Amino acid sequence: MNGNRIVARIGVVAAGAAAALVIWALALIGGGIQVALGRGEPADMPWWQVLAASAVAGLAGWALLAVLEARLGARARRIWTVIAVVVAVLSLAGPFGTPGIETGDRFWLAAVHLALAGAYIPLMASTAARAASLRDA
Repeated sequence: MNGNRIVARIGVVAAGAAAALVIWALALIGGGIQVALGRGEPADMPWWQVLAASAVAGLAGWALLAVLEARLGARARRIWTVIAVVVAVLSLAGPFGTPGIETGDRFWLAAVHLALAGAYIPLMASTAARAASLRDA
């Protein structure tokens, strides 16, 4: 992988994390996002959890794209995009399927998931190797 693509993908991970943190910050206006993990009382979701989860999601997407590029070449971008969209849709099971989360908090959690998907999917796909660059490698 060339240096320009690495820098671009670092930027994508940063942009996705920033998008998630913007939604989290907007949620603060209404009192923040509260989640109940396990059987505990609902607690505020701190910024660092949003940042960490966003970074993990971005790095996992990057890793998958790199593996697909190495194995599938020019088809990697299309296959990665389909997988990423499916994962994004399935990730909404968290906000909507977890018991003990209030409706407003479900909205904000879903908004964070959608902000990540909206940033990561098109931006990461745009960094995928083109067929011509794969032939030259």
